[in-house]
Amino acid sequence: MPLHLSADFFIKQRQLSGWFEQNLAVDGINRFTTARISPDIQITRSHCNFTDSCQCCIEHPAPTTLVLYGISGICQFSTENHQCTVRPGDLWVMQTAEEPLQRLTPANQICAMQVVKCSTQRLYDTAIPALIPPFRLCRIARQSQPPVGFQRLFNNPLSTAIDKLMAESQALELLAHSLNLMQAEAPPQPPAGASDTLHLATELLTTDLCSPPSLEALAKATGMSHVRLNREFKLYFGNTVFGWLRQHRMSLARHQLRHSRREITEIALQLGYSSASHFSSSFRQHNGCTPLQYRINAA
Repeated sequence: MPLHLSADFFIKQRQLSGWFEQNLAVDGINRFTTARISPDIQITRSHCNFTDSCQCCIEHPAPTTLVLYGISGICQFSTENHQCTVRPGDLWVMQTAEEPLQRLTPANQICAMQVVKCSTQRLYDTAIPALIPPFRLCRIARQSQPPVGFQRLFNNPLSTAIDKLMAESQALELLAHSLNLMQAEAPPQPPAGASDTLHLATELLTTDLCSPPSLEALAKATGMSHVRLNREFKLYFGNTVFGWLRQHRMSLARHQLRHSRREITEIALQLGYSSASHFSSSFRQHNGCTPLQYRINAA
């Protein structure tokens, strides 16, 4: 049976300033270091090494946006219709509706991660609503170090009102940056007349570009045969399923090379290539030049 964690589990001591720790009553080591920096923003750093696999059901009574960074180990998250695996170096954005978020942590591994949670309504109130996509779960980066925003947040003592004000601004900056990356990673919308199933297929293909579903798994998830799925993609996108995915990767690569300073190796890993050389070879095949040449020419 999964452990059910209410929305108050991480904030039972919200009346106290600074950081506090919580533990699950299970075998093994687990520590959740948490702070509530405003009524609708919460930050948590977890460190777990369970004796047995641990499944938790985390309740969110209102739509919530989460940004997670994996430090060590792996952890699986899922909702009724979406799932993902957070690995070391992964940066994910998750958006829940009112359904619980399931977390499965395997046994006998040190699993550590950092999380910022914010009321999605707060983001609507703060930002341009168009920046807040409909429910989506997306790995937006793979990097060897946590984003600077996470480092600043977890180095903040949160002992004064000014500390909390600074942390709130840093959390909102991190959320805005993550949503901007998520928006850039979003797949192109199928043309008018395409079915909701085709929308679902593109979403599943782009949730984690390092581990896209196989054609068989995608067909099962969408309720189509793989023959019909390829036929639908050719009809609306002019390409097969994985031909479309290659084009999407190349589009993201060109965007990253033009608009970011990220290392080429980092871009390659984010897009699901096994190495920078594999990425460069594929990029040259599609664009007639290497990623570095493209970046220089686009400057």
